[in-house]
Amino acid sequence: MNNRCLLLIAQFYKDIQEIGLGGKEFDTAGLVALVKSCQRLQVVHLEYCMPMTSDLATSLCKVGLKNIQTLSILGTTVEAKALQTFQGNSRQLKKILVQMKLEDCVGGPNKKKDKETYKKMVKALEGLKTKAGIGNILTLEAGPAE
Repeated sequence: MNNRCLLLIAQFYKDIQEIGLGGKEFDTAGLVALVKSCQRLQVVHLEYCMPMTSDLATSLCKVGLKNIQTLSILGTTVEAKALQTFQGNSRQLKKILVQMKLEDCVGGPNKKKDKETYKKMVKALEGLKTKAGIGNILTLEAGPAE
C-alpha cells in the first residue's frame, strides 16, 4: 500500500466505512488525504505501518474520523497520547485494539536502548487502561520486552 493507492481509494470510494491498511510505503499525507475524503469511516485497521504519533493522530482527527467506532493498530509503534487524541476527538469510538511486540516496534530486539523505549511505551499504554473513558474501550496486547 502506498500513497497513490490511498489517493485512489480517497477519490473513488468516498463512502467506504471500513478499511484495513498495512505497510510502511505510505506517509502522513496519503493517510490524511484518505481520511479527509472518506468521512464515513467507522472501522480502521492499521498493520505494520508508520508510527502512530500524537501529531499524526491530531492531523487525522482534524480532517475526519468523526464517525470512527473501532480503531485497530497491530505491529505498529503507538504513543499513548495518540490514543487519547483519538478518544477525545472521536465521540463514536467504542473500541481501540493495540497489539504489538518488541520486534514490531523497534530497530533491533537485542539493543538495550530499544528495549527500554519499548518498555516505556507499553507502560504508558497500560496507564491508559486506568483512565476514565479510554480505559473502558482500550484492549492492549503487548509482548514481553525480553
